[in-house]
Amino acid sequence: MKHLLSHPRPVAIVALRLATIIIMGLAMSNSASATFSIVVVDTVTGDVGSAGASCIAGAQIIERVVEGIGSFNTQSFWNGQNQNRAESLMTAGDTPDSIIAYLVANDSQSDGLDQDDRQYGAVTVAGPGASHAHTGSSNSFWAGHRTGPGYSIQGNILLDSSIVFMMEDAWLSTPGSMEERLMAVLQAAKVPGADIRCFNNSKSSISAFVKVVHPGDGNDPWIDEVVPNTEPSVDPI
Repeated sequence: MKHLLSHPRPVAIVALRLATIIIMGLAMSNSASATFSIVVVDTVTGDVGSAGASCIAGAQIIERVVEGIGSFNTQSFWNGQNQNRAESLMTAGDTPDSIIAYLVANDSQSDGLDQDDRQYGAVTVAGPGASHAHTGSSNSFWAGHRTGPGYSIQGNILLDSSIVFMMEDAWLSTPGSMEERLMAVLQAAKVPGADIRCFNNSKSSISAFVKVVHPGDGNDPWIDEVVPNTEPSVDPI
């Protein structure tokens, strides 16, 4: 079953509302870590992966790919303690819903924030392909997620809900290897202002990453491509 949890908003945005959103987005602190991302697994091969982008440098900080087990992204006011806790729980064999339930109930609050400010996506090979996500009620417009067997897609401070829907369509309709499908997901979101703070630069984001780990890769991932920062006119995707 697929899910969309978000603050209800129309997909089409009139020019006046879009201008207001862009101004709000540009005024927000970089610490908000607006991001669109996906976590995935292949229940047959055991491959696990993650991809994402953001209108701040260093989007790759959100990902944790656990070899042979699963993948999760911690975004929107990223917190390292919450990320470490999630990795420990996933390594121990917890399910995506239980991992996220624990994070929501036990937010570290070391940065003065809580679960209402966070966004998470998690998926595991076991389940099979169990997935779960959380979009906090304080995540800024547009924020929401889509989940299904073997994947979770999430984003905040986005242009509108179409970004996550286009990402999902790309994942489900693209043939090929995991890395090819992840790249197609990012390409689907490569529109000006996908992260609305990048709208004035006519690009989707500032940084982006794709990571895929096969069973047995150890500390040498099959794919670990990172664009940590870009010039104003260059889209990292």
